[in-house]
Amino acid sequence: MKRVITPELLDQPSPDSALLAESLADLAWLNRHFGGTATVLHQLDRMLDGVLPSPFRVVDVGAGGADILIALRRWCQRRHVPLEAVAVDVSQEIAYIAADSIGKAGCESLSVVCADARSLPFSDRAFDMSISSTFLHHLEEDDAVVTLREMARVSDLGILVSDLRRGLSSYIAAWVLANTVWRQHHYTHHDATASMRAAFTLEEAMTLARRAGLDAAIEPQLWFRWALRWRRSE
Repeated sequence: MKRVITPELLDQPSPDSALLAESLADLAWLNRHFGGTATVLHQLDRMLDGVLPSPFRVVDVGAGGADILIALRRWCQRRHVPLEAVAVDVSQEIAYIAADSIGKAGCESLSVVCADARSLPFSDRAFDMSISSTFLHHLEEDDAVVTLREMARVSDLGILVSDLRRGLSSYIAAWVLANTVWRQHHYTHHDATASMRAAFTLEEAMTLARRAGLDAAIEPQLWFRWALRWRRSE
């Protein structure tokens, strides 16, 4: 399938607040049940060999409703490691929803910053790790390359990126979910298939990493995903 970017309703300049919150809740559900969250936690464990810096400083780029960071905080708590993390999203409306979710979860060490992923407002190596989940497909190729470079710049140890993997089977799976589970969910019904059409294949993700100057490991994951791991060598 050729990559086609169709504007997602999640990304529109003035979204309906209730429908936007519903869409982010749908994405959190998808992350919990279809590998988004598990992929991030498993790949972090692999990258760090099970040994986390303390405190563990993380920035989540394109964080959406911050469900991944909230899950990461619980994961760190089980390992008795404090997490200091920032959720970044370019949308002020999404940032408000993320901040509300973080507050309800009682995650005082998590914060939200409204910023462009292509120009992160942080100093070099400000964090131990940069992570991103189900975000890169929202971007044009050149912008995705710049985002990867920015993530590497602000990370002391490395970056982890996970996203959808385009293909006929994944598109059919997205279509089925859109027309069953999310049939009455206006934003998600539209965005589910739009996301799969815009997703990068494994080979395209490898090309993006090379263009960004990253000697990264990129592997297919369950549920039509891929994961990119890059560890700073010096």
